[in-house]
Amino acid sequence: MDLTTLGFMLMAAFGLIAGDAIVSGDTVYLDMSVSSELKSAGVDDVTAETLFEYHVARMTRHPTIISAPRVRSSRQQTLIEAIGTYLKVEPIRVAAQKAIGMTPIELHVSLQSRDKQARLVVAGYDHRKRPLLIDVEKPIAAYLDLIEEGAGRFVRAVGPYDYAMHLIIDRADDAAAQRLLREVIDEQRDPALGAVSTDELALFENLAGIVALIAGEPETAERAFVRASVLAPKLHRDEANLAFLHVRQGRHAEAVAVVNGVLAQRGVHPDVMAAALVTRGIALWRLGMVKEAAADFRNAVRSDAHGVTAYHYWSMMEARQGNAAEAARLTALRDAKASSFVPQPELAAHFLFLPETADQPLVIRKAGR
Repeated sequence: MDLTTLGFMLMAAFGLIAGDAIVSGDTVYLDMSVSSELKSAGVDDVTAETLFEYHVARMTRHPTIISAPRVRSSRQQTLIEAIGTYLKVEPIRVAAQKAIGMTPIELHVSLQSRDKQARLVVAGYDHRKRPLLIDVEKPIAAYLDLIEEGAGRFVRAVGPYDYAMHLIIDRADDAAAQRLLREVIDEQRDPALGAVSTDELALFENLAGIVALIAGEPETAERAFVRASVLAPKLHRDEANLAFLHVRQGRHAEAVAVVNGVLAQRGVHPDVMAAALVTRGIALWRLGMVKEAAADFRNAVRSDAHGVTAYHYWSMMEARQGNAAEAARLTALRDAKASSFVPQPELAAHFLFLPETADQPLVIRKAGR
């Protein structure tokens, strides 16, 4: 083999290793051990690890701007790791990550038992690369709940925004979960403990505004949306939500002005564009500008492939105008697309239904509605 060919082979191998290291950079590697007493009860390492991974995946499944942490068993090897094992160079991924300035995240979970009590201990690092220690204890008979709670605490530590999404969507009807949601948001607002960037802090401020909006605290919601806008002026979710709040308060002209400012920007995300157009459409409708409102609803459908939100209000407007046939057509279109609807707590228009009158509470939307 000539030196040129050897050189190309070495470069290709390095490229594969570096590529694998980068792709695996946001993956948390899980190593689970179970006490002999629990094993005798039928809870082996693989089962416990699989249950832990399942709950983490369940709590991080909602799409958000921030990527969810990926959890993978240390037993599952990538191609590069398998090659490293074959060559008896097992830490090849870790070495490659360190070589390019990345800190691999290794997580060790121990499921122990003593005096009819089961204890789950998680040791590793959180998403800020700070030492992480979680210690949960329950009766042995409740080991399934123990694993679920441990997974929840882990997600809160390494993916607090994903955990917040889980609480606001999956546990929207649970008062205890909503109190916990406020705790998570306040924790992320704390400079010593919280978000690692102004953009991330802006997302939590925006979410704080949504929570306050649902709770009927308009002044608190407005302050949060304004803070989010100052922190990350290019995200525009907070401005679309501020316009929604104004509509909720009957400040329709102000809502139109806010949306006009959003639509004047370049590079606005299609979901944000659709939410802003729907919100302005509602405001224009309530200002008596029906033709202009219909145009906004029509454009919102073009921006949002699902179109459920726009069709919902558009059909209501047509029904109020006495256009029963058009209202029925739009309702049918809404219902046909409803099954693909996914609630987006980051955008009020795609997460909350405005009620018929201002004295009624907002309605939290569910998937498929």
